[in-house]
Amino acid sequence: MPIKSCFFRGAALAPRSSFRAMCSGSTKLQKSLPGKAYTDPKFYDIDRKHALGPSWQLLTHESLLLQDSDKGPATFVSDVVSGFPTIVVRSSKTGELNAYHNICRHKAGPLEWSDTRGVCPLNGLKCKYHGWTYSLDGKLKGVPGFGTTEEAKFDKSEYSLWPMRVALWQGLVFVQALPPASAEGVALSGPEANALFERDNTAFCSRLTRAAESAGGRALTDFHFYKGATHKLKCNWKVYVENYLEGYHIPTIHPGLNREVDMSTYRVSVEDGMVEHLTDTTADSAYDGLWVWQYPTLAINWYGPGLSLERIVPTGPDTMEIRYQYLFVNPAEELGDAEKHAIDTSAEVTEEDIGVCEAVQERLLSGGYLSPGYLSPRHENGVAYFQQRVREVHNQHAAPGDRY
Repeated sequence: MPIKSCFFRGAALAPRSSFRAMCSGSTKLQKSLPGKAYTDPKFYDIDRKHALGPSWQLLTHESLLLQDSDKGPATFVSDVVSGFPTIVVRSSKTGELNAYHNICRHKAGPLEWSDTRGVCPLNGLKCKYHGWTYSLDGKLKGVPGFGTTEEAKFDKSEYSLWPMRVALWQGLVFVQALPPASAEGVALSGPEANALFERDNTAFCSRLTRAAESAGGRALTDFHFYKGATHKLKCNWKVYVENYLEGYHIPTIHPGLNREVDMSTYRVSVEDGMVEHLTDTTADSAYDGLWVWQYPTLAINWYGPGLSLERIVPTGPDTMEIRYQYLFVNPAEELGDAEKHAIDTSAEVTEEDIGVCEAVQERLLSGGYLSPGYLSPRHENGVAYFQQRVREVHNQHAAPGDRY
């Protein structure tokens, strides 16, 4: 059977000195995390505040902000990022992006409904609840129904929207819901924020740039939104991330995929913060591309004719969503066979992953997972790195009696 060599699953990881031992090919065994790391609401709260909120996370693709830019003074995309309602606005005149918590300063009403996009006809934002209005730079402009008496006046400058940091890189729009103190003084948007994103994610940016160049000289900005898909899962977000970071389960969970890859050639390579899963594939495989994971919640699945942005969206201690955005260079209403095959294969593999991840979560919640097992040095060094970061965050912020 003819085979071709391709990148399989790659994980772009922030460099850490503790990770470099794995890069050197260490075979030291590491135990997995205890069950409570995936089930205890206290650890989920720590995840949101100290792992997810300060990290760069993908919100959307720029093409969704550009679609209606000729229909109004500004456009928006709103969604939820790791439990944080988020809205990004783009000025049609200047192209400037701003990101905010999608929360009105009055009584926490939504500025726009979650999981929507469209035009800002007022060149700003208006709360859906009581109609408070804000400019694109987040300043409070109007408070209808307050009257004109002196008693009704207050300093509006103290009630601007709560900002997030936003960065644009190669058409991908990222936000930091809780900008970390380490980046204090860096602008929340524009060139400074974009440069900060690149510095924080050097390996990720470099790898995707090279992948785009090798795919016929394309750039990520050449791809445009075709359609989205959402899958709801009954599992902790870390269960799904760890499943994504290893191919150890391919022979047992993915029979179709297993027929298209040569597992005898499967290997995990870790270098300078980048994890790439490499294997040979059959000549007719849909998996002719690069699979990239960026800490903590983004996967980019690169097929021959296009790619999908896979947002891993935590929604609770034992629930999450996978939100796909499928992108193609020339998206059309009627896709070709290769594009259809890529989407169909993505759906098949996702459903198989959902089944096993939900089964794992059920058993973690049962109380019968009494002690964690060892991770495979060959297949799970990406998982080991991820768990190492999780363990550090949990033990730094958990109460002494909850640490592990």
